[in-house]
Amino acid sequence: MLFEPVILSREAAELARKGPVNSPLADGARRRRATFASRQEALEAYRGRGAFKSLNEAQLEDYVADAFRDRPAGGVELACSPEWEVSNFVSHGHDAWSALLAPGPPVRILRAEHGSTCASLAAADTELSAAGRISMDQVNGATHLLPMEHPELVRFELERAVETR
Repeated sequence: MLFEPVILSREAAELARKGPVNSPLADGARRRRATFASRQEALEAYRGRGAFKSLNEAQLEDYVADAFRDRPAGGVELACSPEWEVSNFVSHGHDAWSALLAPGPPVRILRAEHGSTCASLAAADTELSAAGRISMDQVNGATHLLPMEHPELVRFELERAVETR
């Protein structure tokens, strides 16, 4: 089970493996603010904005509690720095397509309807159909934060995957 994984289109992934490329994901990470005076300040900055506007208050509080670490000099910083995210988005060193096309167990992918970081597999349908083990569905109304937005669906799909093994 993959929930809104970061899988570039096949063409974009091939370009990224040849050298750093720019992407909207990298641009967003570059703009991300890394430090705040407190978790409360981060919570207030994120509430109702950007990628976090779909989260309810409890989900946002959980995110801020775990996504930040205390700084020795005071305040908090993102545990995953924007620079680290940028490096992942511009280099994309893994080869998701080879993994998807290789023999192996069934893989089910749930992809967000809005702002997805997972390329549609429609362009590669012929090859993936031949592999016979990949399925992808779009979750209507979901964003990249699909697991937090739809925890019941995630739990259901995980339980179903375990039962079918």
